[in-house]
Amino acid sequence: MKSLASYLLIVTLALATVFQAKRWSYSDVLVWDMAGYYQYLSSYFIYDDIGDYSYAAAVRATYRPDLDKFYGLSPDLAPNGQRMLKYPIGLSLFYAPGFFTAHLIAKLRGSPADGYSPLYQKMIQLICLVYAMLGLWVLRKILQRFFEDTTVALTLLAIGLATNLFCYATYDAATTHGTLFLLNALLLFLSVRWLSAFRMRDAALLGLTLGLMGLVRATEVWMIAVPALWGLTSGGAVRERVQQLWTHRGQVLVVGVLAGTFLGLQPLFWHTAGGAWFIDTYPV
Repeated sequence: MKSLASYLLIVTLALATVFQAKRWSYSDVLVWDMAGYYQYLSSYFIYDDIGDYSYAAAVRATYRPDLDKFYGLSPDLAPNGQRMLKYPIGLSLFYAPGFFTAHLIAKLRGSPADGYSPLYQKMIQLICLVYAMLGLWVLRKILQRFFEDTTVALTLLAIGLATNLFCYATYDAATTHGTLFLLNALLLFLSVRWLSAFRMRDAALLGLTLGLMGLVRATEVWMIAVPALWGLTSGGAVRERVQQLWTHRGQVLVVGVLAGTFLGLQPLFWHTAGGAWFIDTYPV
C-alpha cells in the first residue's frame, strides 16, 4: 500500500536523523523546558527530593554547567515554603517508559544511574520519537476511513516531512509537540469511533486521552470540542447528537470522570508538595 510505504519512509528518515544528531551524546536532550518536565521523575525516583531540588545544581554542573541550576523551578515558593516545579506533570508520564528502561540498564551495567547520563537522555529522545511516529500511524488509520490510499500517502508525506512535525519528532523529540500530536490523533480516531457506535471502551479511552492532553498542556482541554462538534453540519444533526448523548449519558459520564481523574493529578501534586490545591507556578 502506498500509504504504508510513505509511513515507513518517514520512520526511516526520522530514525536516521535522530541517530545522526545524537543530542544525547552532549547532554542536549534534558535541557530547558524538557528538564523541567523530566524533574518529576528524577526528583522522586532517584533523589527523593520533592520540594528542595538541590540535587539539580550538582547534576547540571556535571553535564551542562552552562545552564541555570534553578531552571525548571517556579521563581516563587509554595505556601508551605517549598520550591515547586514550574512545568506540568503530564509529559513526565510519557517520559516514564524511557526513564525506567534507562534506569534498569544503568543498574545492570553498573553505569551512572543518576538520571541524566547520556543513556537516560537517549532513551527519552527515542521514546518520544516513538510517540510521534505512533501519531502518524493513528492519523493514517483515520484518513483511511475517508480517503483513498494515494491521498492518504501524499497527506502523510506532506505532514510528516514538510511541516515542523519532523523537527519535533526527531531533533526536538523530547518537547511536548510530538506527544501531543499522538494524543490529538488519538482524540480524532476515538471521537469518530465512539460517535459511530457508542461503545463503553471507546468512551473510556476518549476520557483517558482528554485527561492526558490537559495534563501535558492545560490549553488542550478545549479539544473537548472535537467529540462534541464532530459531524454537526445541520440543526437536525445537532438535535440528533443531543439525543444520542442523553441516551448514552452513562458513557458521557465515564468520559468526564476519567478525564477529570487524570487532570486531577496536577492539583494533587501541588497539594502534596506545596500545600495548596492550586499554585501558580508560572507567574507573570
